[in-house]
Amino acid sequence: IQGKRGEELTDGIVTTLRRNVGKNYRWPGNVRELELAVRRVLLTGAYQTRRPDPADPGRPAWLAEAQAGRLDADGVLAGYCRQLHTELGSYEAVAGRTRLHRRTVRKYVHLHPTRTDAGAVPNPEVLDSRESPGRRPESRE
Repeated sequence: IQGKRGEELTDGIVTTLRRNVGKNYRWPGNVRELELAVRRVLLTGAYQTRRPDPADPGRPAWLAEAQAGRLDADGVLAGYCRQLHTELGSYEAVAGRTRLHRRTVRKYVHLHPTRTDAGAVPNPEVLDSRESPGRRPESRE
């Protein structure tokens, strides 16, 4: 730090923060967190934002599993559809948001969350035989 001009220090800090945090970081805690970040860069030459805690109660369990790489595509879609169904309240609303057919949404809402080694398994208590995965729904005329 000694012997460096203020502009050089500022440029180095800004470059380090943009590289490690990104240009669009919202700085929760604002001035206080920024102050701590600048101090950390001055002391160590690096700064990393706090990553979300996997045990965070506000974070959906399916998202934690997906981020850990333990869900296949069906598991991720099932978790997302279930979350939207809870928030929006209907298969039709979820279908509109996800651009999936409402029967497909219903299938995913009722899949058990699974890991990549097991594959997604439908919940037999919820799906009747006419709407089970792998079988085309019969006409209801």
